[in-house]
Amino acid sequence: MRKIKFWILIVVLVLLAFADGLLTFINTPDLSMEGNPLVASLGLGWEALAIANILVFIKSLLTRQT
Repeated sequence: MRKIKFWILIVVLVLLAFADGLLTFINTPDLSMEGNPLVASLGLGWEALAIANILVFIKSLLTRQT
């Protein structure tokens, strides 16, 4: 049962990250209104946001409890 809950949470995480990126792209494709510190403070772009999401996904997979 714990494995099922884990995988449901992973799927939800991926869907929410995708939806966040898609909605951000639709509303501000140039990231001018983005509030993420990677963009707002450091001036990074889409690549940094994608890499951050991938790292969170990998971290989530590696910290899985058995």
